[in-house]
Amino acid sequence: NGFGWGLGVYKSSNVFVKDNIFWGFRAIGVGALSVRNFTFDGNFVGHIYEREVSGQMFVDRRGGVAICSLEDDNVCSDLKIINNIVGGATFHGFAIPADDCNSNSVTSKFWNNVAHSIAGSHIADGAYIFPDAASPG
Repeated sequence: NGFGWGLGVYKSSNVFVKDNIFWGFRAIGVGALSVRNFTFDGNFVGHIYEREVSGQMFVDRRGGVAICSLEDDNVCSDLKIINNIVGGATFHGFAIPADDCNSNSVTSKFWNNVAHSIAGSHIADGAYIFPDAASPG
């Protein structure tokens, strides 16, 4: 619980985050950039809300679980975002790079996750899936 992110992981390898609760943070519940062999499994992320910034003219990055999505062309590899719940966040529940077209439940980066009560002024997504900078074509 606090005024910052619940968890931030940067330029790291072999990270395993399992069975945690990230509750009551501002802007981002869990964020990861430039990670390899990153597993986020069985966690609950909730009550992630926007920061109140007076007099500032910028758009704050915000969301529940943001994996490799906070910088353009961020390259991550060997991701497993599985069995998680995001409840109560702004903009998105999960933002994660897309799977390859031939992925299955064994090779998928993202499966068996739940997002609910996602709010946004113009757009709000349970899951925002975007092209993977690490995948060719």
